[in-house]
Amino acid sequence: MTLTVGSAAHRILAHRHEGTVIAAFSKAVYLDFDDAVVALVVPGVAAGPLHVQVSWLPDASGGMPAHSGVDGLRVGATAVPVPDEVWSPPELDDVRGALPLLRRLVSHRPVLDITSGDGVDVTRSLDPFLAQGDTAGACRTLFGRGGGLTPAGDDVAAGVLLIAALDDPSRLLELRAIADTAPTHTISRAFLRAAASGECIEPVHSLLKACIDDEIDNATGHLERVRGVGHTSGLDLVAGVLAALTGLSVREARLSRETSSIHVQSRP
Repeated sequence: MTLTVGSAAHRILAHRHEGTVIAAFSKAVYLDFDDAVVALVVPGVAAGPLHVQVSWLPDASGGMPAHSGVDGLRVGATAVPVPDEVWSPPELDDVRGALPLLRRLVSHRPVLDITSGDGVDVTRSLDPFLAQGDTAGACRTLFGRGGGLTPAGDDVAAGVLLIAALDDPSRLLELRAIADTAPTHTISRAFLRAAASGECIEPVHSLLKACIDDEIDNATGHLERVRGVGHTSGLDLVAGVLAALTGLSVREARLSRETSSIHVQSRP
């Protein structure tokens, strides 16, 4: 497979930074450069905006120094090769067009309350916010809830922010500010910021494109890849995507009814 460096990671590593290792796992090492996070990941981990796919991970531990710049990337005393190929999300013509097929395929209920272990119909619970265009209110109900390296609520919020960004790029500054308010840890906040910029892991973008194109076989395959991301992180994220798209649809239908009513009332 061709190894890639994600679009956001590429921008970060192009400049000189002194940073530290903030977490090290069997498949990923997370680096923090001045509150900008880069994830070194092994082959097989999906491409993504913060991901640097490497053929091997450096022997790293929390607190170890890291350095980036024109002379390359180093973790401790180890030089880490960064791929030449940059991965960027594909252009999507009309993200709202993904809703009909996505609604048929996705039924996951994220567990936001780890004490009860019960799943939540986030589409229904977030509708009062998203149908009004209140992205901040929806995210406030989600941030930090649930378990996992990235809490389930943060994953759902990432899906909400992603759709808001893809649907209306003029809101990017507003959406990034919402992500910055998340009372969560550095790694999760970094993925929220990426989503607020319209950038997410590759399987999610591929799923959206297949749904827009009404390609059920491709969409089903990409959904299976999403299912393999984390314990439930991928599915939690897509649940947020579905909730956000549903909210846009409800809002669009309401505005259409209101416009029709105004036209009827204005007739002589």
